[in-house]
Amino acid sequence: MPNFASKHSSEYLTPERMRTLFAQLPKILERLFGDSTFTFRYGWGTNLHGALLYIPMDVSTKVLPYFLEDSIDQGIMVPGNSDLFLTSPNKGLELLFCHESDIHVDCEDDELMLRFTRSPELEDIQFLTRAELEANYPERKH
Repeated sequence: MPNFASKHSSEYLTPERMRTLFAQLPKILERLFGDSTFTFRYGWGTNLHGALLYIPMDVSTKVLPYFLEDSIDQGIMVPGNSDLFLTSPNKGLELLFCHESDIHVDCEDDELMLRFTRSPELEDIQFLTRAELEANYPERKH
């Protein structure tokens, strides 16, 4: 069941789609933020010692493709089975690529959030708001 805590949550994605998303992500972020540095954290389901989880790592858009490729190729992160957190500069956009194979999107700037969720590379992914999730899953209402 999709995540209700975030402002937007994607539908469930296949591991293959999550993998292609990581290949597309650098282009999306560079278009939205230009040459910037993002904070990443590995989370639940990553193949690292527990002491290395949730440690912030600064990654620039220039090296982001290599960071993501290496994380997958080295088996640290398994798309759709591992958590990877991303925070943009000034905490403008926060993403969780979830171990449950969906994407959680939080952002104080609604325009920026829409620009991310409506990126051409993501047009095949449906993002739902909390209200839409509550309507689709009434049994989960609190």
